[in-house]
Amino acid sequence: MPLSPRAPTLGLVAGVLASLLLPASTNAQTPPTAQEIAAYTGLHAAAAKADAGEIARLAKAGDNLEARDAHGRTPLMVAAFRRDVATARSLIAAGADLNALDRQAYDVITIAAVLPARRPPITSCKGMRSSKRSAMAVMAGAKP
Repeated sequence: MPLSPRAPTLGLVAGVLASLLLPASTNAQTPPTAQEIAAYTGLHAAAAKADAGEIARLAKAGDNLEARDAHGRTPLMVAAFRRDVATARSLIAAGADLNALDRQAYDVITIAAVLPARRPPITSCKGMRSSKRSAMAVMAGAKP
């Protein structure tokens, strides 16, 4: 299918709008800083500390699995940045949304997929729905 003659103009307009709407210091795939991690509470703190027991306790008590930090990251995204499959599994089992987007419009699978290569042991994802298996595999180092 041929491109519309207006495609380059529309792309330019979209780029200009994005540059005006996004803060100048925005970097793709911004992981939590040490300061942010130290200030985390609730599920964000539990995800940053890889505390599966605390995640289960907080989720059962009704804490918001989709709570956001200053960058729009959910606890599951914090686990993805850490490539922490066990913590991600705990959050997903509790009902965390794999489709949630941060302020830069990245989801957990994208975050995990573009991190520098680090290959923690792959744990079994058998019995999980396809999207959950995909997320676990990507966080464990598989290519999407």
